[in-house]
Amino acid sequence: MNSQNKASITKILFLQSIECVLNAINENKVNRVDKEIQYSLNSSLLLGLVLEGFINEIGEIKLDKFTWKELEKSSTPLKWRIISSLVKGFPPNEEPLQTIIKLQKKRNNIAHPKLFNAENDIIISNSQILKMNPSDDFELPNIDFNIYVGYQKLLNEYNSKDAYENLKKAFSAINNIIDLFQMRNHFEWINEIDKEIKELKIQQL
Repeated sequence: MNSQNKASITKILFLQSIECVLNAINENKVNRVDKEIQYSLNSSLLLGLVLEGFINEIGEIKLDKFTWKELEKSSTPLKWRIISSLVKGFPPNEEPLQTIIKLQKKRNNIAHPKLFNAENDIIISNSQILKMNPSDDFELPNIDFNIYVGYQKLLNEYNSKDAYENLKKAFSAINNIIDLFQMRNHFEWINEIDKEIKELKIQQL
């Protein structure tokens, strides 16, 4: 039996984000700090695009052309706030808007990077150990290992655990606004995303 698979850039970006989270989790298991940061950072960027793309789709449907043309120029959190207010506005200090604001900030920081002052922290790792700022008498592993200098600040912000939590919260935000406007039939691909996230949870555990 053939299944219909409707094209959507937002859907594709969401699936890419899930793939990045899975990769970040796998790299965390073998203590590949640089790769875990890379995939976690990519996921944050993609989720920021997803949340903007999704509210853009709803805005085009629910608003008249003039209003949408003006609102389209505004920030993603403001779009979510105003468009949700057509039914019941999401408060800025509560979910899901808190996640929208957080991921928009992350997206902007990634898309418009500024001078990054790395610290002198040291991380030594291989598939078996992960040692932050080892003491002078630390005994180096007998097998191949990696040395990371100045990565701790990035790892604190972009890691597999946070990437997974952000993914779940972004998905919850999208479900909230779908239910608010009763548009689940319009976004049937969300069921595929739900399945992908559930499978990711199983693999994470």
